[in-house]
This record gives sequence, structure tokens and C-alpha cells, in this order.
Amino acid sequence: MDSKLIANIVLLCIFVYASVGNLMAWSFNKPRWVLLTKPLLMPVLAIYYVLNCVSVEYILVIALLFAFLGDFFLIWPQKKIFFIGGLVFFLIMQVLYIIFITTRQLNPEMFSMPVMAAAIGFLIAGLFIYLNLYKFLKEMKIPVLVYMLVILTIGFLCFVNMIGNFNRYNVIEFMGAIFFIVSDTILAFDSFKKPLRMANLWIMSTYINAQLFLFAGFMNTY
Repeated sequence: MDSKLIANIVLLCIFVYASVGNLMAWSFNKPRWVLLTKPLLMPVLAIYYVLNCVSVEYILVIALLFAFLGDFFLIWPQKKIFFIGGLVFFLIMQVLYIIFITTRQLNPEMFSMPVMAAAIGFLIAGLFIYLNLYKFLKEMKIPVLVYMLVILTIGFLCFVNMIGNFNRYNVIEFMGAIFFIVSDTILAFDSFKKPLRMANLWIMSTYINAQLFLFAGFMNTY
């Protein structure tokens, strides 16, 4: 059997173990399982990307490193320093994603007036979310606003890429960006407004899909 195929099977098994195990940890309230599963997700995805991508973009590998750090810090979100650290690491990851999308996937011709008008839709959605959180944010008002604008920017840029170069991979990539917005919105409401039932299960399930869907698009960028 081809060594690359064996490696991919092993990586798939580890990723399934980490994903299912993490979701079970939140479902059955087993915090120790989180430490044994969550930190595996992004390293495995990074290794798979490097092994299988035709042209490796190391900015994405670095982005996954920061995603790993964000995952690790947010294992203990109740501790403020870890929560803020996790958000900072994810913010860096998202900025790196923006750099990749703008430099490798987009060109000026894609930014037509109708497409640019779609930005209003993203801003309205972001404004609605932010206004619902505003009075609960206290000293986090500005950081959360910056974070929200960055994640909405990823969604908008993936939308531009999908419209300008329509194929199934770019549709999947855009879906990944939407999953990210949903995941971070649930996290924000759970952290700042009020605890939501099974919030961590929904946060992680949408987050895992976000990373997988985004990289399905990233890996098929030529």
C-alpha cells in the first residue's frame, strides 16, 4: 500500500477520534476528554494539508498553528487570561486567512458593484449581533467589535471568491466561513450574554466544519 495513502488513513482516523471524542466530551460533560482530543484537531489538519496540497502555502500552516494555540487556550475559557489569549490567537489566524484569500484567490475584477453591495448584508448581520451583545460586553466592547469585523471580512471575501470563480470548492469554502461566523456568534452569546444549553457542543461542531470546509477550498486554489 502506498505510504501516502497509509498516512492519510492514519490522519483521518486521528481526526475522527479527536472530533467525535471532543463532541462526546461536551455532550457527556467529560472535561478531561477535551484535553485529550481538542489539541489534536489543527495539527492533524495541518499535516494533512502539507502532505496533500499541490502547492503548500505556509501562511496557512502558520494560521493553523495559531488556531491550535487558540484551541488550547480556550479549553479553559472561564479564566479571563486564557479566554483573551484564545481570541488573540484566533484573530491572528483569521488575519492570515484574509491575507491568503486576498492574495491567492481574488482579483480586482471580482469586486463589481453588485458584489460589493453584498457587504451591506454582512455588516447588517454583524450590527444585529453586536447590538444584542453590546450592554453585556463591558471592557470587551472594542475587542469584540474588531474580532467581529475580521470574521465578517472573511465571510465577505469568501463570498466574493465564490461569485467571481464559481465552483463547488469555493461554495464549500464560503460555507466554511459561514460556519465560522455561527461558531463565534454562539461563543460570544454564551460567554457574554448568558450560558446557552450545550453551547460548547454547537461551538465545536460548527468550528470543526468551518476549518474543514475552508481548507477544502484553500487546497483547491490554483
